[in-house]
Amino acid sequence: MFIKTNFIGISIHDIPPHDPTPGAIWNYAVQILYNPILALVKTSVLLSLLRLFGQTPGVRRFILWVNTANLAAMVGILVAVVLQCYPIEKTWEPLREGTCIDRRILFVTMASFNILTDLLVLGIPLRILSGLKIPTRTQFALMFVFLLGFLVTIVAIVRMALLIQGLFMLIELRDPTSNISFITSAMETNLVLITASAPALRPLLRAWCPKWCGSSRVGGGAITEKQIFGTTAATTFMHMKSQPMIRDQNLRRTDT
Repeated sequence: MFIKTNFIGISIHDIPPHDPTPGAIWNYAVQILYNPILALVKTSVLLSLLRLFGQTPGVRRFILWVNTANLAAMVGILVAVVLQCYPIEKTWEPLREGTCIDRRILFVTMASFNILTDLLVLGIPLRILSGLKIPTRTQFALMFVFLLGFLVTIVAIVRMALLIQGLFMLIELRDPTSNISFITSAMETNLVLITASAPALRPLLRAWCPKWCGSSRVGGGAITEKQIFGTTAATTFMHMKSQPMIRDQNLRRTDT
């Protein structure tokens, strides 16, 4: 509805006379929803990483710190976006009496913090996976799955560049409504949902490319995608730890 009511992608010369208020209201709604979508998906990813690798104290503390900063920023930015103008109606009725904050600074700050949290979230699995003693091919396959998140970061950087150009009038747009740079926001929110779900696709990739996504062996037991992505890291660790005990018990029974 935002695209329809604001005639995005249509030349300004082809736009019929219309009331701009509905478009401004939809723009306000998009601004409110944009950051919580990204922040909540990052929280989901961080909780998954905490579930997988949270048994290491340093990693656990860092994940909790990043998640706390992410959620705190989400709440702070949400309040700032909702109350960017007083009264609120002035957000979509610019001629109404009232005041607004400098929305250029707000939106650029929001975009910058999103990129920073993207990099922090992406750095956690890379640091962990680089230290695991697993076959190189399996390590690269796991890194590739997690590095799909860099697509979101690239789109976010492009979006911020376009945002700065538009908000600070660094370039003159002869036909502003035909500019489709808004799609970078839609691309970012959709990509973050897709890439956050990518680890669950490893069993499918393993079926298609078993040489690159095969299981690895540690301590005589096979670690499959079910153990990595389907159980907690603590459960996996206890399972591997119990294997020697089970083998000792079997040997004792054989001896008797």
